[in-house]
Amino acid sequence: MEGAGSARSPALAREDTGVRALGRIPSLEAVYAEAGVMLAPLLQGGGSRLKVVEAWRHGKAVLGTTKGLEGLDAPPGAC
Repeated sequence: MEGAGSARSPALAREDTGVRALGRIPSLEAVYAEAGVMLAPLLQGGGSRLKVVEAWRHGKAVLGTTKGLEGLDAPPGAC
């Protein structure tokens, strides 16, 4: 799990959840190679969703909120 300016969340990053808190990483290439699905759990904010488009470019499914996929040409259930 990675987010700009976010702190690691020990509550989410536990072995039994399968979620790892990565903190800041220099390149997402290795993460994309290893990941099965990418998350876009946005609840507010604006701007482009470049990380979603980047995940699609790497052939990854994206699970996101309506806000996380806002402005992208993807029908519900397609991601």
